[in-house]
Amino acid sequence: MIQSTNMANITLNEIAGLATEKMTWRLLQSLATGWECRRLADITPQDIIVAGENYEIQRTTPTVEDIKAYLPPERCASPSAPFNEGAEVWTLGLLAFYALMGTDIFEHQGGNAQTPDTLIPRIGQAHCGQELSDLIYSCLSFDPIKRPSMQQIQATASNALQQTTRLSKRLTDDTGKSYQTSLVNFWPEEMVIIAMLFIMSLMPIKTLAQAAPTVPTEMQALVNRCIALRQSSNISRVTRELQRDDQWTLMDEIEIDRNGECSIKDPVNTFGLNDIGFRIFKLHSGVVNQGGRFRDGRDPRYSYSFIEITIKKSSKVTYDINGREGSQLLAIVSHDSDARFTASVTLNGKQCGTATMRDGVCYLSIAQKLRPSDHVKLTIMNQSGRNMAFALINYNSRK
Repeated sequence: MIQSTNMANITLNEIAGLATEKMTWRLLQSLATGWECRRLADITPQDIIVAGENYEIQRTTPTVEDIKAYLPPERCASPSAPFNEGAEVWTLGLLAFYALMGTDIFEHQGGNAQTPDTLIPRIGQAHCGQELSDLIYSCLSFDPIKRPSMQQIQATASNALQQTTRLSKRLTDDTGKSYQTSLVNFWPEEMVIIAMLFIMSLMPIKTLAQAAPTVPTEMQALVNRCIALRQSSNISRVTRELQRDDQWTLMDEIEIDRNGECSIKDPVNTFGLNDIGFRIFKLHSGVVNQGGRFRDGRDPRYSYSFIEITIKKSSKVTYDINGREGSQLLAIVSHDSDARFTASVTLNGKQCGTATMRDGVCYLSIAQKLRPSDHVKLTIMNQSGRNMAFALINYNSRK
């Protein structure tokens, strides 16, 4: 829990994307308890101060644009409309979403960007439990009648905080089995990982590095982190490792394949890889340790880049991966180790590359040295009977 001796030093804006589930429940409880009309009128994250385990309002002088970013749709449609409970519940829901996820789902347009048909993304289990996800979702309903009351929010949050066994990140496997009654409750997270690695070291199996001996150490480390993220209990550890690792950048230049990729209404379990990258980006105020932005796999300062994508069941996606130079290696890591998929690459319209597959990871190598003007196209076919997330990792040798 963040402690502050000078409350003015830490605002909700500064911890956005870093708040745990418990911190978000505390935010909802603090702002909903003893609510009075106009308490959250014209409020922004900069006005919310972290005060020990609680949150307090300390009004600043935000810009008109910042205020509009947290106005509900009914007030955007009629600025003269009076403030009421429903309007402020919407604002509170958006503040909670921003605290937990670190992103503004309405792109700083507030209720102006919401219509009755706007799909509100549901927060996945890698970030919080179903109860908190559902509450935030209902707070952001376009119809004020469908939103909960402040009293309901306060009661729900208080009840959640009294559940002392509740974890800040839900620990479940892909079948939904809970680990809350296992040794995870008694061992630090790192000890669980060490024990698992020790047990795995006794098993007579080949490692991924043996299956693909030409994989560079850094790329193998990125692959192993993605594999670890198949279990949400590893998010904190992987985040720390990626934060200390300054060799990677986000492959954020590839365009979305709207035909094959999942939309926010398609249920899919994800690694949370893009969120981790964004949080690290935010933590460093948009720069990495070496002082440069990381948004593009073509950035000449980096040889390693990654991105997470999702593919609908029985669908395929195609991406242009251009601006690379030298020999190339791609790794495609499926969220489920038993996922069935195929991957292929073409170079200037012709099939190329060799592939090896093991434990849900496909390595595609292009031995021919590329020029920045060469055109590479990657195609992935999800043959699983379910929507699937994939991590794409590229080693761009530049030589």
